[in-house]
Amino acid sequence: MTTQSAPTGSPVLITGCSTGIGFATAGYLSARGYTVYATARRPEVLDGLRSRGCRVLQLDVTEKHSMVAAVEQVQRHHGSVGTLINNAGYSEISPLETCSLDRYRRQFETNVFGMARMCQLVLPGMRATGGGRIVNVGSIGGRFALPLWSGYTGSKHAMAAFSSALRMEVRGFGVEVTLVEPGFVKTNFVASLSRNMADHAQEMGCEAYAAALRSFESVTRGVLAGTECAGTRRLQNRGFRARALSWAAVEPDRAAKVIHKAVTARRPRPRYLVTGHARAAVLAQRCLPARCWEAAVCSFFIHEADSTHER
Repeated sequence: MTTQSAPTGSPVLITGCSTGIGFATAGYLSARGYTVYATARRPEVLDGLRSRGCRVLQLDVTEKHSMVAAVEQVQRHHGSVGTLINNAGYSEISPLETCSLDRYRRQFETNVFGMARMCQLVLPGMRATGGGRIVNVGSIGGRFALPLWSGYTGSKHAMAAFSSALRMEVRGFGVEVTLVEPGFVKTNFVASLSRNMADHAQEMGCEAYAAALRSFESVTRGVLAGTECAGTRRLQNRGFRARALSWAAVEPDRAAKVIHKAVTARRPRPRYLVTGHARAAVLAQRCLPARCWEAAVCSFFIHEADSTHER
């Protein structure tokens, strides 16, 4: 079946619009004439998007009735959802050994099962109208893993597999499924990272990973906030590759532009990497032997632990 770009008149439903990529994407598409339904668990935080022409709905991707109500409201006004952008998600930072399984379950409930349920809800309407777009916002963490990020990167690997399987299942109905994979994007992730680390430190009860956790937080905070903290200063002394990492984070609008491309392209790509540093990282991971790649990743993120590790 021939696919077409999503018309600006068809509704776009976006999850996770309170900040970051979701917020930027909703505003970007609305400014280009799309009928955008921006959603969040607390819709009162979306007043900025409402003033920019977006329609605002309450939607919690971990709560079935909330998801059903949001989709039904769009369908009442438009017949079906034209484009679904699954952006809602969050990250847990912790060693696998000490992370409770409940934390892993919450991570997958939001990042994976919420996405899957949203697809299930919009697909009948898309099939009935003979077309639609589903854009899942993953991460380069779905291409490779990072230390202390097993839950997050595991969920993004699962999202990539779900997206690939779904794309093959619905291609005959004129529905296009695309996975957008950003690298480091400047969002409120820094604040949530600190809260997450503090919560986990209280329940961890294990000092063995303390140095690695401190290093990971310091480096990631510097990269995402664009500040020169102690971690990034040490990184900058480790050569060109580390300096490139500390300059890598981009504004959410960069991801919004790629999502717009996935929505408007007549034949969208199955996967879009956002920014050159993401493409470079994926290429490096493919080319380097596994042990070399993992050593490089550890030197970037948990180098503090090297000096304290017993040999």
